[in-house]
Amino acid sequence: MSAGRDTRAFTKQRRGAIALLAAVFLVVIFAFTAFTVDLGYIAIVDQELQAAVDSSALAAAYELKSAQGTDVVRDTAQELAGLNKVNGRTLALNRDSDIELGFWDETTGTFTAFPVVTDISLTNAVRVTGRLSRDRNSQVNLFFAPILGQNNAEIQSSAIAVIGRDKERDVMLVIDCSGSMSDYHRMVYTLAAAQVLIDELGDKDRLGLTVYSYPALVDNTLSNNNRRTTRGSNRGRGNNGGSGGGANGQTRLTGHLEKALSFSFQPVISRLPHLLPALYASQTCIGGGMRVAIEEFIAFPRDDSKGNKVQQVMVLMTDGIANVTEPPGTDPVDSIYYYADLAKQHDIIIHGITLGRDADESPIRYCADTTGGQYYHVEDSNFEGLFDIYRGIGRGDDQPRLVR
Repeated sequence: MSAGRDTRAFTKQRRGAIALLAAVFLVVIFAFTAFTVDLGYIAIVDQELQAAVDSSALAAAYELKSAQGTDVVRDTAQELAGLNKVNGRTLALNRDSDIELGFWDETTGTFTAFPVVTDISLTNAVRVTGRLSRDRNSQVNLFFAPILGQNNAEIQSSAIAVIGRDKERDVMLVIDCSGSMSDYHRMVYTLAAAQVLIDELGDKDRLGLTVYSYPALVDNTLSNNNRRTTRGSNRGRGNNGGSGGGANGQTRLTGHLEKALSFSFQPVISRLPHLLPALYASQTCIGGGMRVAIEEFIAFPRDDSKGNKVQQVMVLMTDGIANVTEPPGTDPVDSIYYYADLAKQHDIIIHGITLGRDADESPIRYCADTTGGQYYHVEDSNFEGLFDIYRGIGRGDDQPRLVR
């Protein structure tokens, strides 16, 4: 009897121990379940938040690229964030603390936020931070963790979008030096806008400068190769192309290569202040400037580090109507169309800009449309818009990109 009682007592004790152990394991299993489910949900919400700030930063960078102002950049960031659902709610950004404009250093991989942006052209990046926090009543409420005393979680994600180019370019400025550029201070504003463009170029870009009008006569029996001089100090007088007759077997050329393509921008920067209306002649002979720029591109192409041809971009501006032809065109406007088609054949992009009420827009628009460039018209009352156009061209057509 004693042995039976001892056996039953042992069995009861064992059952009690197993029940206690099972209870402990159930708590552990539940804790792991809570941890797994809630952690998985947090990961999903974090992905939603990251996608929202990524799209917000990229959209804001698009506006930063056009340099329309800090308000436009912040408005766009908020708008795009609001189009995203995060944790079942619309993501709201604090305009001041969540949207930062600043500078991204490609070399160090660091972002410096500007507390106050006085000149948007000095910025090249936007950082957007999304916060799901208790103080904003946007925290992530958990499912099982409250049993363990953890009711919710806070999440924060950031994205930095950068403007600027990772492609190399060769850029030729083609500037109208006809007499009408003195009206409304057009030359002054054009040269200032050209400097804004130069400020946006990268250290792997090349820059050159062509002007028109330029009344030159050359022997039309010479070949283009014989007309072209070397890259020495005498190079770039503009007497290097075209065909067609002139008086006494000569051809009239109207474009002038002021500065050859160079990795150093200083030659162009130093020359710009000396460009004047009617510098060489008062006529408007747009084709001449186009010809010289195209010949420079054709004669001195280059490949980037990956073996791809570097993009060649002509920035063509005028404030008037072509009234002098550049051979082989049969009239002033024909020469514009001719050189636009030639540029297309050589994959040269032309961005066309007309300035003022007297400018002939149609042929310049054709240049841009034909070569895949952009066309802009600026009234004399909107010179600030001219700066924005040149700044945008300088920054290039590369899409804003996420760097973090």
